Amino acid sequence: MPRELEAAWQAAADARLAPPKWKHLGGEGLAEQWYVLVTCRDERHQVELLGRFKGEGLTCKAVLT
Repeated sequence: MPRELEAAWQAAADARLAPPKWKHLGGEGLAEQWYVLVTCRDERHQVELLGRFKGEGLTCKAVLT
């Protein structure tokens, strides 16, 4: 394989593997966030877990799908 072609392929691969360059909004970068999704048995179970998690100081919200 020609050296130039190999270099082009390597540059393309490196660009895909590089961490994303986040755009800054209003001078502040986007912070990383992690989520946990818990599947509840029913609405009562959801309310129970929300109360427990909030009582432990966690930020959480109910979602219905």
